[in-house]
Amino acid sequence: MQYEQIGNLTLDSHWIVSDEIKSIVGLKFPFCLIHYCLTNLADTFHLVSILITASLGIQKLLAVVCPIWSKTQMNENKSIQFCSMCILFSLVINIPRLFVITFSNGKKADTCEVSKPHKAIQKYILAYYPILHAIILVLAVTAMLISTSYIIFILIRKKRVRGHVTASRAEKKSCILIVCVMIIFLLAELPRSYVSSTIFSTYRSNLEMDNIALHKTNIEWSQRLTECLNNIPNLNISDETCISDFDELPSQYEDNVTREVEALTLELEPRIHRIFKL
Repeated sequence: MQYEQIGNLTLDSHWIVSDEIKSIVGLKFPFCLIHYCLTNLADTFHLVSILITASLGIQKLLAVVCPIWSKTQMNENKSIQFCSMCILFSLVINIPRLFVITFSNGKKADTCEVSKPHKAIQKYILAYYPILHAIILVLAVTAMLISTSYIIFILIRKKRVRGHVTASRAEKKSCILIVCVMIIFLLAELPRSYVSSTIFSTYRSNLEMDNIALHKTNIEWSQRLTECLNNIPNLNISDETCISDFDELPSQYEDNVTREVEALTLELEPRIHRIFKL
C-alpha cells in the first residue's frame, strides 16, 4: 500500500486519488518514518507524565498524613529511581507499537511504502493496549482525586480549628495549585480515556482478522451501499444521497459519485422488476 494509492473507492475503478488526502498523508520517505517514530515517542512521554503526576499527588498525600516518615524516607535518589522506573515501564508498553508496520522507500523516488500490519502486534494495539492504558489512567485519576480531596479537607479543618484566624497565603496558594492541577489533569486525560474505550469497543469483535481496520471500513461501506440499494425505487441522487459523507467529498468527485449511483440504479432496476414478477 502506497500513500499515492489512498483515495476514494468508486464502483468501476479501484481508486480515485484525492489531492486533499494526499496533501495530508503524502509524506516522503524517510519523513514518514520519522513522523511515525516521533508520534509514538510522544505517547511514551505522555504516559510517563501521567505516572509522575499521579505519584506527585500520592507524595503530597503522604507528606500530609505521615510528615515525619515522608521527611526521613523520601530522598532524591529514590525519586530518581522511581522516575526511571516510570520511563522504563512506559517504554515497555509503547515500544511494540513501533513494529506493527514497517516503512520502506517505494519504487518511485522518495515514495513512502507501508507494509501490512503485523497481526499479533495489531491485536495488542487495538485490544490490550487500550485496556492497559485505561487501567493506568483510572488508577492515576483515582489517586489524584483522593490526594486532592484529602489535602483540601485537611486545610479546611485547620482553618476551622484556628477559628477566625485567616489562612496563610502559602496555604491558599497550595489549595489553588492543587485544584488547578487536578482540573487540568482531568480535562487532558478523560478524552483520551474515551478514545481508548472507543477503539477497544470498535475492534474487539474482529481481532482475528488479518487487517482489522480495513475489515471494519469494508463493513461500513457495505452497510451504506445496502441502504442505498434498498432505497433505489425512491432515490433521487441529485437531491438526497445514501452516502452520509457525500456533501463532504471534494467538489470534483461529487459528479462522479452521482453518475455512478445513477448508472447502478438503471442497471439494477430491470433485475428488480423481474424479481417482483417472479
